[in-house]
Amino acid sequence: MDIFKLMPKTNCKDCGSPSCLAFAMKVAAKKAEFTECPHLSEESSNKLNELMEPPIRKVVVQKAGRQVVLGDEKVLFRHDESFYNPTAIVIRMPDLAEGEEIKLWLSKLGEIVFERAGQKLQPDMAAFEENIGMSVEENSLIIDLIKKHSPVPIVLRIKRKETAEKAVASDIDGVIIYPDFEEAADFLSSCDNKTVVAVACKNIDHVKNTGKLFSDLKMKNGIFVLTADSLAEKLDILTTVRREALLSGERLFASPVMLWNEDPESEAAEASLGILKYGSVIVINSEKPEVLLSYLTLRQNIFTDPRRPIQVEAKLYKVGDASDDSPVLVTTNFSLTYFTVMQEIEASRIPAWLLIVDTDGTSVLTAWSADRFNAAKILKFLDDNKIREIVNHRNLIIPGYVSTLKEDIEEISDWNVIPGPREAVGIPQFLRNYNKASVK
Repeated sequence: MDIFKLMPKTNCKDCGSPSCLAFAMKVAAKKAEFTECPHLSEESSNKLNELMEPPIRKVVVQKAGRQVVLGDEKVLFRHDESFYNPTAIVIRMPDLAEGEEIKLWLSKLGEIVFERAGQKLQPDMAAFEENIGMSVEENSLIIDLIKKHSPVPIVLRIKRKETAEKAVASDIDGVIIYPDFEEAADFLSSCDNKTVVAVACKNIDHVKNTGKLFSDLKMKNGIFVLTADSLAEKLDILTTVRREALLSGERLFASPVMLWNEDPESEAAEASLGILKYGSVIVINSEKPEVLLSYLTLRQNIFTDPRRPIQVEAKLYKVGDASDDSPVLVTTNFSLTYFTVMQEIEASRIPAWLLIVDTDGTSVLTAWSADRFNAAKILKFLDDNKIREIVNHRNLIIPGYVSTLKEDIEEISDWNVIPGPREAVGIPQFLRNYNKASVK
């Protein structure tokens, strides 16, 4: 009804709905945008803008084609709907003074990428912390160099007001300014209200006061940086901010939250805390691939939409130098199933054909129990992919857990079905022992 109250109530139908009430209901259900009404007053539009804002505001930083979205979250628990915008993993640049060293470091950062379950995983941003041992001019030169050459958005943690003023005087697209000095509030008041800013907050009262500062300055792109002494205190603040924003509708808590790790020994714990418990940004020091991959993997697991399993394209895959007498295996298009099976086939060094059946991204047993992985569907995919024209035999290897499909498939086709191992780890030995001639 709050949305309807702001409608012009003319029932003109210019929005495509039969009445203003019907249109308001569509907007509330997120099936229409309020901007589709051509007769809204500016005052009503502004109020609707505020009313339709997500509980945690959306902050976007973009540079060199790399976009990072922070906040814009709507639920307290992942299984209620989904967490949408993954925690940004930010790598702090080591203390470098030489221009070529800085450019090389930034270049290498942009090349860091891992692939897991069909998705590319990579750190999102770079962070620079002002070196007090250097002059304002020297730090400003480094900042300008980073702005020019960084392939990713950047966080600038600035220790002096003079340096901060120089930083915002030039291009700040794709930049988060973190003024870490006593006059931060005065500095913010001099910034354009579209500037993305991060402000240190020691406790929950400071968070609320900072939220009020953002509100007074009409800053929609504010970020809270938690500087509490312990991880327990940070966890408490992270949880309180999310609960107050979502459950109480308190707009002073509606900003994304950043964690900046100060102690390498606690980095893993703090990074995990940020990813698991509502952090939008986590700044770390480690550049080791094995460490980054662990953080990125955790993030991938938490921010995968539980309603939409990660899946791969359902089709016939050629593994190695497969030929017309190579074995044919079949499984589902759940990504973890596919990559696990594919990895084990490759490890066997036996060329093969792998048929992936569309089961809406569900695993073998889940798909079988839901009748998405059955004889008819498997045979249809065999025919659709013209496997009869590719191989000179009629032997099909199915997952061992669904060996009962053997009779079903053989009853309605001329395929000879061989149940494979129950676990993917057994595939290499199974294929090495596989003898096509003995199973014809």
